[in-house]
Amino acid sequence: MGKKNNLHDNFSKRRNDLFMKASKLCTLNGAELALLVFSPGKKAYAFGHSSFESAIDKFLGNKASPSIHGGTDHHVVPNHHGDNISELNKIINLKKQLEANKKREEVLVQMIQEGQHKN
Repeated sequence: MGKKNNLHDNFSKRRNDLFMKASKLCTLNGAELALLVFSPGKKAYAFGHSSFESAIDKFLGNKASPSIHGGTDHHVVPNHHGDNISELNKIINLKKQLEANKKREEVLVQMIQEGQHKN
């Protein structure tokens, strides 16, 4: 039991240090970034500047979407009950589905155009 508590305490300290350094990086250099870390207990913690979602959208090359947290300020979002990570997973899965559907549409359009040229 003591080892698990030490592990959790160490994780919490390192996570806070990491998020503080990320915040300084954003402030001093104007960087935009997103961090997602999982605790030993499988809880997720996210940091994003200007928001986690906008940084992910920019990385993926997607048009910016509004934050699920309702804002764009610097913040650390602890996930005590899994709600935030559940929402994030839903967004990521929906974006993957959208991208897959766009690729399918491109293939179908190409097949239709090739079929029309044969007739």
